[in-house]
Amino acid sequence: MLAALTLVVLHGLGGTLAPFLFAAVLSYLVAPTVDSLHRRLRLSRSGAILVAYAGIVIALGAFAALILPDLVAELQRLMSGLPAYLSGAEAQVAHLRAGYGRLPLPPALRAAADQGLLHLEAGLQLAATQALGGLIGAVGLLFPLVLAPVLAYYFLSDLPRWRGEFARLLPPAARQPTLACLTDLDLVLAGWIRGQLLLAAAVGSLVGLALLLLHLPYAFTLGLVAGLGELIPYFGPVLGALPALAVAASTGGTGTVIWTGVAFLAIQQLESALLAPRIVGGAVGLHPLTVIGALLVGEHVGGLPGVILAVPAAGCLRVLGRHAVRALTGARAPRRLT
Repeated sequence: MLAALTLVVLHGLGGTLAPFLFAAVLSYLVAPTVDSLHRRLRLSRSGAILVAYAGIVIALGAFAALILPDLVAELQRLMSGLPAYLSGAEAQVAHLRAGYGRLPLPPALRAAADQGLLHLEAGLQLAATQALGGLIGAVGLLFPLVLAPVLAYYFLSDLPRWRGEFARLLPPAARQPTLACLTDLDLVLAGWIRGQLLLAAAVGSLVGLALLLLHLPYAFTLGLVAGLGELIPYFGPVLGALPALAVAASTGGTGTVIWTGVAFLAIQQLESALLAPRIVGGAVGLHPLTVIGALLVGEHVGGLPGVILAVPAAGCLRVLGRHAVRALTGARAPRRLT
């Protein structure tokens, strides 16, 4: 029910979607803790929400005190040195072009190599533009982020009342199966959101560890960028890899660039073949093969939006199909003789 209400609100508000989107994500993340505090400690829902918020504030305070200063300082150094890193990376590309230009390559292979290097240079320039644009866009997200906890508070506190009012609109015979179906749909969407965040954390941690082993500077920040990029299908992993490749090209030479690229490719293969199907599929209740098939179908049918919505849509269809079969089976069950 929370998911349906959130989608209706988002659709109606048009350009002011960000606060409600953040509030929906926060509601799904906090809801298990709120329900547990409400049941076990006999707290009111408002009190349980405030306790959960207090825990989040304490965790954020510890993060701000222990990690944030070093992260901000590292990010400032990375951003100030980014033009130099990109220039060094472009110099490495020019060096590669001059190196293979002396090789007796077939014309088709030489043209393909030229095209690939041109794409790499364009990608490096895009990385600089995206990095600056991301910092500017992050400032615009401050108000939605501040407003989201307030909206999430009302979502979480009023959810039982909304559920009761909706149930009273249904015929008595349809209340229990309809509410059960909506609850399962809500669990699918909640599992998908938590799975996406867990997947981003896993990929970011693996990238940070790999760059640390390669002795690259800014390993923690670059891992964070890669984890955030994981939330963006298709382009996100590429945009997350380009800053690391630029730093590797500027500080370590060709060998470091190659090993950095190999590390990213290996992590992406691990993410595509193992982590995403198991983490996201397990959270949504789908088999890993079903997740892969849903992503392929979503890409074919809807492109980028299809990829984003493929897994939650498949999970919702599975829930709807299971409840439909259950309803039809119950309707056709033979009556017992009395």
